[in-house]
Amino acid sequence: MGDMGTVIPAGFLVAKQIKEDHKVTPFSVVVHAGDISYAGTGAHDEISEVWDLWGAQVEPISSIVPYMTNVGNHEAYYNFTVYRNRFRMPGPESGGLDNFWFSFNTGPIHWVSMSSQ
Repeated sequence: MGDMGTVIPAGFLVAKQIKEDHKVTPFSVVVHAGDISYAGTGAHDEISEVWDLWGAQVEPISSIVPYMTNVGNHEAYYNFTVYRNRFRMPGPESGGLDNFWFSFNTGPIHWVSMSSQ
């Protein structure tokens, strides 16, 4: 998924539906392809409270299923500082660089995540 954001109440409704879908058809991973929380309001803003709200929003699913992320343009504020401090993806362990380029396996699927940011 991508572009989830924290648009209240829609973001919480999306997260709730993901958890309900998981109950019906269990999945082994969530892949969030950028534009995660929309915590920035401009080129030089980053609102940590919005990130906290987003964390509360996805916690019901991220606490039971691995939640993999990569950046979009909305994570770019302050050179991706908030993203780098809140997320730890398997970059070096998978032969990639940092949190932005990595790969991992779930079952027979090999996922590759590359940032164009």
